[in-house]
Order: sequence, then C-alpha cells, then structure tokens
Amino acid sequence: MKTIGLTGGIATGKSTVGSILAELGIPVYSADKLAHDAIRQGTPVYWQILSRWGREVLKEDGEIDRKRLGNIVFSDEAERRMLEGMIHPVVIDEIKRLICEGKQKGEPVMVFEVPLLFEVNLEGMFDLVWVVSLPPEEQLKRLMQRDGLTRAEAERRIQAQIPLAIKEGKADAVINNQYDLGRVREEIIRILDAIGVTWCKSKG
Repeated sequence: MKTIGLTGGIATGKSTVGSILAELGIPVYSADKLAHDAIRQGTPVYWQILSRWGREVLKEDGEIDRKRLGNIVFSDEAERRMLEGMIHPVVIDEIKRLICEGKQKGEPVMVFEVPLLFEVNLEGMFDLVWVVSLPPEEQLKRLMQRDGLTRAEAERRIQAQIPLAIKEGKADAVINNQYDLGRVREEIIRILDAIGVTWCKSKG
C-alpha cells in the first residue's frame, strides 16, 4: 500500500485536489476534518480549549467558534503552538489508526490531506508527499475571499506556516493549482500514472 501526504500552503487548493482524487476513486482523508472532530463539544480537546481561552471562543450553540479562536491564536505564536499541542496528537493518532485499518483492508493507496504536514514533521508517516502550489499573490487573494479576512489577517496566517517554496523543494510532486480544473486533473492523473497507482477512468 502507498500512503500519500497531500499538503501545501493555506488556501492553495488542497481540498480541490483531494476532491479530484476522490472522483478518480482514490480514498482521501482530511486532517482538517479530523481536527474539527477533535474539538467537537464534549471532547477532551474541547474542554482544554475552554480551560485556556474561556467561553468567549464559543458560538451560541456551545460549539467552538473556529474563526474567533483563530483570530486569537494567529496573533500570538505561543498561543497558536499551545492549541496545536492540544489538537495535533489526536489527529496523528487517528491518521495512524486509519493507515492501519487501510492495510488490513488491503487498500492499494490512501491519501491524507494534511495542511501542516511539514510544520509538525509528519513527512515520515507517508511514502510520498505531494504539495499543492499557487503564486503568492493568488494564495493571499483566495485566502482573503475564502475566510473573509483582511489582507493583514491573511498575511499573518500565511506567515505562520513554512514558506511554500520550501515545501515545494521537499515534495515528491508539486501540483500547480492556478489553472482550470481540467488542467489540474490532467496533472494529477499524470502523477498517479507515473507512480503506478490505478485510478477509475469511468469517473470525472
């Protein structure tokens, strides 16, 4: 079984690439979803977050307001690292469990979309690492539009990660997501064919 870590910079389009892979019949798992599950109301991490930052990070329904929490931690590196220390171990354990389960099922390939793969030194967990890339100004523009952020807020979030150029240099493959979806899909298929992964021609 091949395991692939799919990463990139914030708002470069990792989820778009993940969706294309899923359409091609490749199993894809999102570390962001695992992180969201980790902070659901009533989980151990949920109570850790409340203990640290108080009820001002909650929405009316009692769930964590991720945007409000993000505004706090992305303006203070120590706070951000504290939050990551709460969430990342839970996500890593779940990825390990899923890989083990995939091996038992005989899955030929599994893709894990992990935004902070390099930041938390998870390269060794996967056989291959793919990086989704965008030109810097396009990345900034997409992040501002996607999350409703000011330019300064978006820049802080981008700067909290390892520069995209460094990630590209460490990757087994780089997927340029600045083009139309058809062209991106063709690039993904080319990479899959090059590593001998069978994809579903009947899809997409």
